[in-house]
Amino acid sequence: MCRASATSDRTLPAHGGSGYKIIGILEVGGGLYKKDGIDVEALWEFRQRNGTIHGFPGAETYDPAELLLTECEILIPAATET
Repeated sequence: MCRASATSDRTLPAHGGSGYKIIGILEVGGGLYKKDGIDVEALWEFRQRNGTIHGFPGAETYDPAELLLTECEILIPAATET
């Protein structure tokens, strides 16, 4: 399992093909979580259409502070400035 704490347009698709499951992603104002793994391609398309990950139907809304404490094998702090 893998969790990205934040992501940019350049990193999200790359992690989906790595053989790991992305179980959580944080963005300013909230996060997403799905124990069995988030469909990264569907999330990427959703974010391209909506400009945010918030409201993505393929994962549950999750508190960012709780998500950072969720068990995973790898934590990727990938925040970028905009």
